[in-house]
Amino acid sequence: MGREGAVCGGVGGSQHIHRDRYLSTGVQGESLPVAAGVALHLKRAEPGALACVHIGDGTWGEGAVYEALNLAALWELPLLVVVENNGIAQSTPTSAQLAGTIGGRAAAFGVRHHLVVSTDVNEIRLSLERAVAEVRRGRPLVAEFVTHRLGPHSKGDDIRPAGAVRAARENDWYDRYAHAHPEQFHRLDGAVRAEVRGVADEVAARPLSRREGPCA
Repeated sequence: MGREGAVCGGVGGSQHIHRDRYLSTGVQGESLPVAAGVALHLKRAEPGALACVHIGDGTWGEGAVYEALNLAALWELPLLVVVENNGIAQSTPTSAQLAGTIGGRAAAFGVRHHLVVSTDVNEIRLSLERAVAEVRRGRPLVAEFVTHRLGPHSKGDDIRPAGAVRAARENDWYDRYAHAHPEQFHRLDGAVRAEVRGVADEVAARPLSRREGPCA
């Protein structure tokens, strides 16, 4: 938004965000070694805390992923790697660009792997409870979620058949939960939306950045 106090003076774009303890990068795969560094800090300074990083199935084509997994296992870092496996890397089907399995690649570094095929939040929490507790004790984990991508990766690069896109939308957990648990869903959803609006309003009220030249 080009406002003062933001990353790179607010000109880094929507992929470069830092607020409180959340940060993101715009380079494919770079977030994993960054998270490994955060996990190393937490291990030293805040025992029991963990670093959680979100990546996709397409990210497993990046060498930085394997460098980070190697160090996470070697240094016993409290690192939780959440993989959103939606079966397509931008416009390339995962089956055409990923050899073997994500679980097999994690195992090569001695990193535990947990496959999640359910979209039931309560079921997922129960299945991951013990595994996440182990992460806090320095046993990194790759949690792979089998999911769907509802729309294009960018603005117009969705080459999937119309039927595949329709099936993804019909199986969207968001709509199912809104229908099955309306009171709970709308209460929590409304609270999160209000929080996001508050952050956006606070940033929009800041003066425009006076940064000149390239980003630091």
